Amino acid sequence: MDLSSNILRVFSRSTVPLSLANPNLPDSPLVLVNQPFCMLTGYEKSEVIGRNCRFLQGSRRDQHARGEIRDAIDAGVDTQVLFTNVTRTDEEFENLVFLYHIRGADGNVLYHLGSQFKMTTRASASPLDTHLLSLTDNLHDMTDNTHRVRVTARRQVSNSLATVLRSSVIQERLADFRG
Repeated sequence: MDLSSNILRVFSRSTVPLSLANPNLPDSPLVLVNQPFCMLTGYEKSEVIGRNCRFLQGSRRDQHARGEIRDAIDAGVDTQVLFTNVTRTDEEFENLVFLYHIRGADGNVLYHLGSQFKMTTRASASPLDTHLLSLTDNLHDMTDNTHRVRVTARRQVSNSLATVLRSSVIQERLADFRG
């Protein structure tokens, strides 16, 4: 695993859950996760490294979000998708996953960066804004001229919560939280 020191530094100090998968290896295994990811999922780093993150779906493999994320990966575009995931203790939670393609100077995808946000209520808007701001900072910090990793915060992260929540699929899922 040849990760730049910038990526390692960002992962170690980030307050938002982050995961890094290598799409150039069979089944796109996770190669790096941070402590907030472990706290969210209940898994230790040693339990997730080397696995595809679909294990977090538990038995819920029929989710529409799977196709959305697969289509985004195939098209090479970044996306936000709402999954129902399960923790290590089988507790279900709504996980708003942000997926970004980290590319090398040649334009080829080196990694898939994921950031996870636990949706709890419609009142999640303020914490989600904070998450997005932190994620933008993390992505900016990962830019490493030495390794020529091209990451632009403007392309990588929506400028507003409204953009993220416009997705009809996300709106349908959030309707369940209205009380």
